[in-house]
Amino acid sequence: MSEADPRVAFGLAATAVALKARARYLRTPDRLDLYAALLAWVPEDPEARAAVQAFMAGCDRDPATAGAGLQDFILEWCPAVDPRAPKRVLDQMQAEFDWQQRADLA
Repeated sequence: MSEADPRVAFGLAATAVALKARARYLRTPDRLDLYAALLAWVPEDPEARAAVQAFMAGCDRDPATAGAGLQDFILEWCPAVDPRAPKRVLDQMQAEFDWQQRADLA
């Protein structure tokens, strides 16, 4: 197994917390998990630290907005975590494998 990419590892952990915040299901352990992921994976990254700090400052007032902001940061900072990536792959597969459209198979 290959070694984990720290940006992807942190990005996935942060995305999970951001989605919980957007759903208004954020708990204190989730916030602690975000800090732990930051310290474990990207402790020296000033942008990630600033994003986590902004998220923490806003999540008490408006968790959905804070979660959206954190998720926007992650998508910009680490494109490999983009949740829309599977759709692009599926769209490409649909174009390459048009068996559902073929009249001789219907």
